[in-house]
Amino acid sequence: MILGLFARIRLWQDLAMSLRAGLRLEDALAHAEGGRGTGSALARALRTTGRSSLAEAVAACPGRFSPLELAVIQAAEMAGRLPETLAALADYLKKKRDEIGSLLMRLAYPVIVVHLAAVVGMIARNAFAGRGAGGAGGFFSVVLALAPFYLVTAALFVFPRVVRLLGPAAAEGIDRFMINLPLLGSFFREEALCEFYWLMGTLLKSGVPVREAISFAAGRVSNFALRGDLAKVKEAVKQGEPLGEWLGRAGVIPANASALLTTAEETGNLAEAFQTVFDESQRRRATARQGVSAGLWAIYFLMAALYVLWAFWGVIGGESELFKGL
Repeated sequence: MILGLFARIRLWQDLAMSLRAGLRLEDALAHAEGGRGTGSALARALRTTGRSSLAEAVAACPGRFSPLELAVIQAAEMAGRLPETLAALADYLKKKRDEIGSLLMRLAYPVIVVHLAAVVGMIARNAFAGRGAGGAGGFFSVVLALAPFYLVTAALFVFPRVVRLLGPAAAEGIDRFMINLPLLGSFFREEALCEFYWLMGTLLKSGVPVREAISFAAGRVSNFALRGDLAKVKEAVKQGEPLGEWLGRAGVIPANASALLTTAEETGNLAEAFQTVFDESQRRRATARQGVSAGLWAIYFLMAALYVLWAFWGVIGGESELFKGL
């Protein structure tokens, strides 16, 4: 996941610089493909599609780019602001990459301890039982010992992603469940709102009208629960209703954000207002993320402590059996 982010960030940065320098899209993609950066493979994939626009090429590479990226690029091409938008997209993805990297670094220590403890524990048990520590038996013993750790990890990180692959209804169900979780739900809610605010602000700055922008956003935000809520807002805005008021009425955003957007809509400063609520949501999300990070670290630290105790007990128990044999 984080390697894919590196590649996409590099690709959008390279394309933004090349397009700002006056290169055509085809030449910019060729330049990115010829580079040694991580985005060269993605540039090659986009070029081989043979599409004339970047949005069409991205759409022709399913699974490599997010719906958010496709929506932003489509809007940027329509408004003629592709270089600026690609640079903004790269900055947005950088923040996501840094957050994921920070979490992985924090969890690295307990994860390493868990694996070392599992190896030591199984070596001790097999050695004192006279089965030896090497060979396939020893390897499978370690794998079996690590099974509880990987089950917990799968439940935390893999299970929600697998459920989302079952279809839109399943994705909306798991997303709605996660944003309503006690304590943790605030992080997932702000995560979804941050993406929506940023997407709307970027679309409006690119010159996309409000009705088209909310239609874009309603079908392309990553959180399917938010997509469902935005569908009602999209229909209301199509009928001429004010966006800010309906976002608040549908319970999509907090009341203070709704009031700010409503006022900005009346004064013609909606794009700037979305940037303001995005910044505020980012601060709330950062606070919530610290709590989630601390909770995950506590879970993994507890598992590491249990594995260390299990390994220690295996060594002590094996030595006791050895002394009894003597």
